[in-house]
Amino acid sequence: MPKRFNGPSLHRPERDLAIHEVLRAIAGLPAAQISRRTYVHASTINKWRSARTRYPQHHTLNAVAKTAGLEFRLIRIGVGKAHGH
Repeated sequence: MPKRFNGPSLHRPERDLAIHEVLRAIAGLPAAQISRRTYVHASTINKWRSARTRYPQHHTLNAVAKTAGLEFRLIRIGVGKAHGH
């Protein structure tokens, strides 16, 4: 019998949710400009924008997010203001 995860329900979304955040952050930047600042090719960014990429690699999302002054962080679930910390 497979092990069951006892935490919140996990499911695989149709598309990585992080890509939406990154696309919002770079909305005004041309793909060529982002490509010059990173190792991510402009065609990759254009594929994200046209929804042809469902699950981009984390390191490419992070590199592009950094061009907009953002970065990814892991946050422990259940810790924060909502839980009195």
